Amino acid sequence: MGAAAGYYFLFISVIGVFYMFGMGYFLSKDYEYIPVEDKVENAHVCYWAGTIYLIGAISCIIYIKKFASRDTSFDYQTDLQGRSRGKIGPYMR
Repeated sequence: MGAAAGYYFLFISVIGVFYMFGMGYFLSKDYEYIPVEDKVENAHVCYWAGTIYLIGAISCIIYIKKFASRDTSFDYQTDLQGRSRGKIGPYMR
């Protein structure tokens, strides 16, 4: 999975966090226009779902930071005899 996929899942997770916590807030305020019988129970379910989305967003942030910190340059190391062991082409010495 690349960085673009990490940003996509982060975007979806952040939208899910706001949507679930917002829906939980409106359910817990006991608005009469929401046709649900057990609003407090459903508000708790929305808060739990928002927490799961939040964990997913934090996981995406950690993944993106790890992906960005990868060393993309070639690593040239020398062995005991002083020869290069890096990833160089067959014509480069």
